[in-house]
Amino acid sequence: MKKFLRRTGVLALSLTLIFNVFVFDAYASNGDVSENSVTAPVKENGDEAPLSEEGAIPEDAELVSDTGYVVFEEVPEGYEDDVIYPESDPSEESVYQTIIALKSQFPERMHYTNADMYMGLGIIYNRPGYPNGVRMRGYGCAGFALRLSDEVWGSQPLYEVNDMDSLKVGDIVRVSSASGGHSFVILENYEDRFIIAEANYNSSVHWGRTILKSELRNTYEYHWTRYTEGIAPIIKKYNPPNRTKITAFVRRMYNIVLERNAESKGLGSWVSALYNSQADGSDVAKGFVLSPEYVNKNTTDEQFVDTMYLAFMDREADAGGKADWVNVLKRGYSREYVAAGFINSQEFTNICDTYGIKRGTLTADDTRSDSNLYVDYDKVCAYVDSLYKNILKRNADKAGKDDWVYRIRTHQMGAAEVARIGFFTSTEYLNKNTSNEQFLTDIYAAFFNRQPDSAGYNYWLARMAEGYTRDQVILEGFGQSQEFNNLLRSYGLKSLD
Repeated sequence: MKKFLRRTGVLALSLTLIFNVFVFDAYASNGDVSENSVTAPVKENGDEAPLSEEGAIPEDAELVSDTGYVVFEEVPEGYEDDVIYPESDPSEESVYQTIIALKSQFPERMHYTNADMYMGLGIIYNRPGYPNGVRMRGYGCAGFALRLSDEVWGSQPLYEVNDMDSLKVGDIVRVSSASGGHSFVILENYEDRFIIAEANYNSSVHWGRTILKSELRNTYEYHWTRYTEGIAPIIKKYNPPNRTKITAFVRRMYNIVLERNAESKGLGSWVSALYNSQADGSDVAKGFVLSPEYVNKNTTDEQFVDTMYLAFMDREADAGGKADWVNVLKRGYSREYVAAGFINSQEFTNICDTYGIKRGTLTADDTRSDSNLYVDYDKVCAYVDSLYKNILKRNADKAGKDDWVYRIRTHQMGAAEVARIGFFTSTEYLNKNTSNEQFLTDIYAAFFNRQPDSAGYNYWLARMAEGYTRDQVILEGFGQSQEFNNLLRSYGLKSLD
């Protein structure tokens, strides 16, 4: 849309400028456009009119200044306005005519102070800190500006913008100053300046003060607009958070991931974080699937993938997809990496949209590591039991077994290292004074879970006769063999190649 530029004859324009210079001194040398500058309206005797002291300022007021203030009132949760959006914006010429018609109701120099309040009809849906939207109760300059804007747009929402170059006739501008700031309405828009309408500027209404655009850039903070071009889609798509829906979303996570009902403290914490935009769907999802409570469930890779499908795709896993994801885990990728694949999916986006929350994105390390593998507790217990049986020739004692199982499951020690340090080099085994032949028989049983084959047995017996130590046989021989690696994979201790 082209800017609205008032087109007048040379004589009329000259008269307008003479009037502005005479009454408002808008082109004074210091260029300050704040309400306390030399651009302020003057009395006939040339003294600045005193700012109004009328009207007590509420404690919850914002944008406080000598010329006015605003009290923001958050829209109740679940509120849905019934605004009918126009098919097109009004022209800036028609906006000007509607506003200037109010001059008879609010004539030049009419007394107007902070004691004059106006409750705006429209809602701002994108003001930071107000997720449900906010109405404005304006006093002084702010109330007057809202009053003029409502005359044109009624209850149509406002949109907060931080782009001075997009200003149009009818927009409400907020500027800063030493006394706190000022609000006014754009009345006319020229190439190099604006003509504005304002109130509580020295306790009265003023029409026609000139502000150079070059000067306004020094004090401009933001503006509120109601033009829908390029903005209406944002307002229409904005969905204020609904606490009931958010609560249902969090309860769903408890039910699917943790398989229990939510406790009040945890539920309240997650709901509050989502409601106040301190967390998004991906944050909540990560918080559940990587929580100590879920990790301590010690789910298998297959069970983990099943949970991902239910939680983030809202369906049972298909055989092919499940097999692919399980294989990713068995190749050494972390569960967080797999979870990210589900959380960043379109399916989870759709779920979040249903509950009216932003999905967000989970970024995970894509590095493969054996430490990421799911370790089968029962199989590790069986492995440690076999070490006791095949090396020490006895049943495991509970304390010793629990210790070795814990070290293996937490990747503090490798399975071969446990066999060497915990068993083959233990005092108990060394006191048996086993021969090399018995040692090899024991190591076949411990590492391969079978009796020795004659070729392998004779090979290692010859190497030991040549000086190979028992540690070398364990760590460089049996511990590095493909057969032992296959055994470790069955326990979840070794990733697939």
